[in-house]
Amino acid sequence: MRVFFSVMNKELKDIFLTPMIYVLAAIFSLIMGWLFYSLVMNSQSMTELTMTNSVLRPVVGNINILMMLFIPLLTMRCFSIEFKNKTIDLYIMNNTSWTTVYFAKLLAIFISTLFLILPTLIFPVVLTLSGYSDWGVVLVSYLGVILSQLLYISISLFASALTTNVIVAAVISFSILFGVAMLAFSASVSGNYIVGQMVSYLSFIYHYKGFSMGMVRSYDLLYYFSGILIFYYMTVRALDARKW
Repeated sequence: MRVFFSVMNKELKDIFLTPMIYVLAAIFSLIMGWLFYSLVMNSQSMTELTMTNSVLRPVVGNINILMMLFIPLLTMRCFSIEFKNKTIDLYIMNNTSWTTVYFAKLLAIFISTLFLILPTLIFPVVLTLSGYSDWGVVLVSYLGVILSQLLYISISLFASALTTNVIVAAVISFSILFGVAMLAFSASVSGNYIVGQMVSYLSFIYHYKGFSMGMVRSYDLLYYFSGILIFYYMTVRALDARKW
């Protein structure tokens, strides 16, 4: 555990002692604040149903979209810079488990994403002042956001383990994230409905939809946890391959 917290603390210092996280936080807050204000102003009525469908769901859904842009920027240095600076050799010489290193970095990045996301909780609080009371939908929606962020981070850590170039790592991460997201629209463009549904099942958007409606479905949970474990395994294999 000492090594785990040492790696995590190092990663957190690398993130929070540089201006990028604060620039991203400012941009994220401005975009989300403007979006929330616009949706509230454009809402035809302030009933609980319309506040959920016209305000809450679009706001929380756009958190996921923005984080697909921001997480690759937060993770691009995680392994790439360690390989470039040869500091990865310290883990190898000390026989440190890649699992320990991986999850320490994953937790550090996850904490940094919470730094961006937590201020948005003010939005449902504001809606509550207008009579909104369906906090079950709010909590389940944010559970979906958390699971999505963990999967995004897992994918981006894998991308970072493939190259020593941080820009290339970010591009690979962007490509995978948006490629998988776009699978959700395959059902509408595929000539075969069944094939389209099977392919769209692989998309984050398909599985987040249930959370945004306040539903926790077992196959959605299985999708997220399976995805995290698959990319964990692929990252460890990529790190093992780079030893040689």
